[in-house]
Amino acid sequence: MITGPVTVELPHPTFRRGRTQLTLTPGVVDDDAREMFRLGYCHLLACALHEAAGWSFVVIDQRQLDGSWEWCHVGVTLNGLFLDITGVASASHPAEKLIAPEMVETGGPFRLRVIETVAELCTRVFGLPVGTPDDWWRGELSAAGTEVVCRFAEHLLSSPDVRLRMGGPRCVSPVRGEAA
Repeated sequence: MITGPVTVELPHPTFRRGRTQLTLTPGVVDDDAREMFRLGYCHLLACALHEAAGWSFVVIDQRQLDGSWEWCHVGVTLNGLFLDITGVASASHPAEKLIAPEMVETGGPFRLRVIETVAELCTRVFGLPVGTPDDWWRGELSAAGTEVVCRFAEHLLSSPDVRLRMGGPRCVSPVRGEAA
């Protein structure tokens, strides 16, 4: 089990600082964690949260200059609340309040979409083929990187704020083979 800092190699640069390598400590929400899970790889954390708790996805889309919509952030939702690396917020907030300020500065407008399943997320949001396995996201990073993502999901789901306001997860650890 990873408990200390891990350097995670990223296949694509993050949005704000263009980083392809970040040092993450499971459960420590510092600048690198926010860079990873708010400005580049939020979809991995959302998938780990969905896998562990079964909650629906919330996709935040940004209108592009050509009028099309492109996703810019993903979290999960339950009981009208939104959860991502920054913690719990009301899902009724305007989308601009749920994303990083750096994203808002690039323009808008923004919209929220609720997506119920990984299959729907894969095809409707990410453009992956029908039949993409629900655990596809686990192959995006190294084994250690994926474990760190899962540890962050565990940390968020076990926080007092999430348990009090959202009711806690319905199932066990997103790290395979381990009981919570």
